Amino acid sequence: MSAITLRPASAAAVRALLAGLDAPKTDTSGGLSSLDDLLAGAECYHVDDEAGQVGAFALVRERMTGGDIVWIRAGRAVRSPVDLTATIVPAIENAARASGAAAVHIQTRRRGLVSKLAQQGYQVRGIILGKTL
Repeated sequence: MSAITLRPASAAAVRALLAGLDAPKTDTSGGLSSLDDLLAGAECYHVDDEAGQVGAFALVRERMTGGDIVWIRAGRAVRSPVDLTATIVPAIENAARASGAAAVHIQTRRRGLVSKLAQQGYQVRGIILGKTL
């Protein structure tokens, strides 16, 4: 894989690439949030390599006393055979580190993603329970 470049982008510019990430398979809100909710207030980026566009992602920074947490709100590789966790997540980590963040977090309901991220040093930090009223 060639060198990865991150380009800041507007939410509107990455929306089409991230479409469908609020589908039941990936939704962690129980159907309460939309892709627009995920992108609201997020820093959005295009990910490129020498061959062109690789993917896109959206981040939100949470200011904490002990250091900022950068949350991955949404992300997608858009070119095969690019692996999101092997390519885009390290780029996100590098950008977060460069911006002074203390940690990167992600919320997911996809067990396979949990396993892949665990191989990169991520740890389960809690469990979120929800009940639809």
